[in-house]
Amino acid sequence: MKKSILSAVAALCCAAAWSTSRPLAMRSTVAHDDYENESLAREGSPQIVTGIVSPGLLTQTRMGLYRSRGDRQIRCAHFGMVSGASLFAELALRIYALSDGACLEGAFVVGKLPGDHVFTARMTRRGDELSVAVMEDGVKVGDASVGCGSLPADFSVAVSPAGEFRVSVRSLADSGVSEAVGKAQFLAGYPNSFRAFWWLHSPKGGEAETTVDECRIGISEADDSPAAVPLSIERLPEFDPEKAGWRKVFEDEFDGPEVDWKEKWFQPYYDVHPRELAETDGKGHLKIRIETVPGTTNRLRSTSLYSRRAFGYGYYEARLRFTSQNGFWSAFWTYGDSNTNPFLDGFEIDGYEDYYTRIKNTVDARFNCLDHNLHVRGGLGRSKSWNYKSELPGPIDRWYTLGVKWTPFEITYYLDGKAIRSKSVAGHSPWETVTFDAANHAACTSPTHAVLSGCIMGGSWNKEWRDLSGCSFPAYFTVDWVRVWEYPDPPDERPSVEWSAETLAGDAFVEKGAAFRVAVDVKPAVKTGAKLAGVYLFSNGFLLQHKTEPPYVFEIPLTDEFMSRTAYARPGRQGVVFNVDGMPHELHVFAQDSNGRVGRTARTLPRIPLAARSRPYMGEAQRLPGALNPAKFDDGGPEVGYHKNMFAMKGERLDLNPRPSRKFRGDEGVSCAETGDALDFAVSGDWLNYTVDMAAAGAYDLKIPYGANGTGLNELRFLVDGRPSGSVRLSRHESVKFERDLEARTRLELPAGRHVLTLWPIGPMGIGTIDVSPAKSAEEKGDGK
Repeated sequence: MKKSILSAVAALCCAAAWSTSRPLAMRSTVAHDDYENESLAREGSPQIVTGIVSPGLLTQTRMGLYRSRGDRQIRCAHFGMVSGASLFAELALRIYALSDGACLEGAFVVGKLPGDHVFTARMTRRGDELSVAVMEDGVKVGDASVGCGSLPADFSVAVSPAGEFRVSVRSLADSGVSEAVGKAQFLAGYPNSFRAFWWLHSPKGGEAETTVDECRIGISEADDSPAAVPLSIERLPEFDPEKAGWRKVFEDEFDGPEVDWKEKWFQPYYDVHPRELAETDGKGHLKIRIETVPGTTNRLRSTSLYSRRAFGYGYYEARLRFTSQNGFWSAFWTYGDSNTNPFLDGFEIDGYEDYYTRIKNTVDARFNCLDHNLHVRGGLGRSKSWNYKSELPGPIDRWYTLGVKWTPFEITYYLDGKAIRSKSVAGHSPWETVTFDAANHAACTSPTHAVLSGCIMGGSWNKEWRDLSGCSFPAYFTVDWVRVWEYPDPPDERPSVEWSAETLAGDAFVEKGAAFRVAVDVKPAVKTGAKLAGVYLFSNGFLLQHKTEPPYVFEIPLTDEFMSRTAYARPGRQGVVFNVDGMPHELHVFAQDSNGRVGRTARTLPRIPLAARSRPYMGEAQRLPGALNPAKFDDGGPEVGYHKNMFAMKGERLDLNPRPSRKFRGDEGVSCAETGDALDFAVSGDWLNYTVDMAAAGAYDLKIPYGANGTGLNELRFLVDGRPSGSVRLSRHESVKFERDLEARTRLELPAGRHVLTLWPIGPMGIGTIDVSPAKSAEEKGDGK
């Protein structure tokens, strides 16, 4: 085992030898158009169309559809400045489609007239291939090519004063990268001003057409630093959890007369379809039915099964048959609770999605492919994802066994017990297998549910994908069995990691931009005494810093500049950068030893950047003991009086955040009850401040009306003046509407005088008016104890 781990360490530390570089990081933007503003006047007069970002990323986005006939050029010109050897002038376009024979060019021009000094990258479609020719003053200096099946893709053209150029096509479909990198004298010796523009034309006449999104022009910085972090992962070429001695903790062979909804499976509150669409066939199989919605001929419905138990690190496996008929696709995946933070309520591991098996609707008929995704959410509803494509080794209509091996630093996918190889080299990872790791992607400490889904292709999909002509319904997604094995992780075989007393005494709220220290005490595993190899600080699942020698003290400034140089801000396929706002930064420290065993802090350490101190609502503090009205949170606005971690931003596939009340604080984005005395809906990552006047110091009993539908932690935390004061666990509510008809009780020690009390929900919940009363002794309660 040690040999394989050391080999993995070497592979990760030698990441500088990748065949592709990391994307440039845009530090300042000269111009940006995401096409969300439909009324904006644009050169070329594009038609604004709507679609999804890509299969696997069902976020709705608006795009510009441009058309040009013959040589007529459509230009979008801007001016900018660039200086510094490590900086690049970059023009970046997200391209969704390009018609056959069309050319799309990105160019930089120095001088007063076009052609004085020109650097251009010309993308041309010829049949099923996209070719890119790179030219300086008409002389070819590089080229690259990809298949049309790589679209949508990010097309980047960049040049530097040092005489470097980078032209790349980064696929959103399979994460593959094709690059042309070399030397050019574009800016050398010229004034540091330029014009950047792109245009569409058809060299052979006829109409050229392209659909683009996220047009950016700006100054970018080279980020070629490899993820050379000395953490190890064990990517085994074959894996059998039984032979490895892992303990089976869940199994469903579907031998019963019906699905076991009572003990093994449930439907989440956001799945509104009848659960009767999942049934057993009497032959030991689960059949998830996809059918037309009653009364329609072109609308479909299906359902999903979530395991009632949530599991941590382990091996998730299902034996199943993939699907190929239009209108739907199947998926085997894991999901946490709200999935707003991988250290609080999980992330999403997509074992597979099989929409690419619709062979007749792919450009390349050889694409008998599966898609494998990892989705991680951050503050303000942001999310980022990475994916791989893999090709099936045999016919689609036979049985396959799909497995996902998830350990503290690794997620590797298996098909029939063998590690799945990626169809192309993924630009986000050094691995040739379908593997996500904690350094290049994210770590998660929250349990997740095993999920089986029949998924519907709605109107946001390409019309060819949802073309139901020739399809026959009902159709079925068939599963033979699902099993989960637990990752063996004895406490005495892993390092112990504990927060120092000084660190625990710190405030959860810190001034935005200020630096703070966190320190941990780390000890080798009791049983093995193995030497420590590395200690790693993560925020919300993303690596910030690591150390290989004591003291294990980390200095962290919560600034955009610092975070932008860590994995926290490294974008996924969405291109989203997680910036620093008022969201809670849940910190975990992990330690790994020479045996590859990983320990971590028992609980996260919260740190929240606060822009300013909040003020009492309407200038009046709430007086306690008495009623604490959760809708009357402090004034000051976002990141001062409250933080709203929107569960689903505009355009997301699921919008689980009810509309804010128009009658009470409706313009602040918090879901208050119309009666003004409760919160209708809050999720992990939200926090709300309340200035209170306490009549006397002492112990107080809190009665909290609530409704919580999360399947994970379901906890309400309390802070007093920024210091953790207590928490209460909440039982799961079966209703989908978060009615506040359950009651939780807890006791807090509260000081006299004016203070700020913070409510901090973990999991989706509604919260009613909280009764705060002096604590009663056992004798006063009359319980005889």
